[in-house]
Amino acid sequence: MKKEKLKEILACPKCQSKLVLQSDNFTCSSCGKVGQVEDSKFVFFKIDTEVSTASGFLSQCKEFIKTRFPKLYPQIIDWISPVYSSRKQAKWTLRGVDDAEKIILNLGSGCSDLSENVINVDIYPYKPADLLASIHSLPIASNSVDIILSIACLEHIEDPQRVVKEMYRILKPGGLIRCAIPFMQGIHGSPDDYQRYTPNGLKTLFKDFSVNEVRVSAGPASTLVWILQEWFAILLSFGIKPLYWFWYIIGFILSPIKLLDIFLNNHPMAEQIASVFAIEVRKK
Repeated sequence: MKKEKLKEILACPKCQSKLVLQSDNFTCSSCGKVGQVEDSKFVFFKIDTEVSTASGFLSQCKEFIKTRFPKLYPQIIDWISPVYSSRKQAKWTLRGVDDAEKIILNLGSGCSDLSENVINVDIYPYKPADLLASIHSLPIASNSVDIILSIACLEHIEDPQRVVKEMYRILKPGGLIRCAIPFMQGIHGSPDDYQRYTPNGLKTLFKDFSVNEVRVSAGPASTLVWILQEWFAILLSFGIKPLYWFWYIIGFILSPIKLLDIFLNNHPMAEQIASVFAIEVRKK
């Protein structure tokens, strides 16, 4: 079902011409071969998962779990991550994804598979990924997508403005984007980490769209847990990096504190030190 939907909207990432699939190769009449089918995935661009481990020990651990236990990874993150992920926020993000008639993309999907109706797009060949492509230049026809989801992705993009322009191009008039991006979090490159956004920063990033809502996705308690975990690991490691990682792992015992965001997310001043903001915008 996903692959059939995807075939209908594929276009050359260079010139936007219609693509032809022959012998597992996607070809453009102007640009030649631009992609292929590998392991049932449509591949236009990919990075080996080994590359994402270059930033250190934590990335290596994450990639080990992602590649060997992809179904467990989201659950493990929910348990030990300092960031609170609520069912209420999940429902907000997934509104409308059960409509089988809609074309829905999850950009930077990682190991997640949110719905059988959501097409997963990433640059790493994780098991749930349907399309491997750079989100800077997507092999997707203009004005063809109903909903775009992007969860904890844009902070890892060097040029998010270019990506947002690409989102605008592929989205149908009236189409929606729901994006979650950190405000107060430590550096977490997998492999890179570039930026954080305030509510006004998000509105500026999506200035060509109509903004429906900006909301706190993970609040002050999540910020506190992240800072405490890093702070104690730095304080108690005395400049010794292996000892830092020992205390960092021990610091996961602080994670339950994030559950205070069940109450604090709704505080009128929660945005002052929120961990994550989410924004919904509509293409004009």
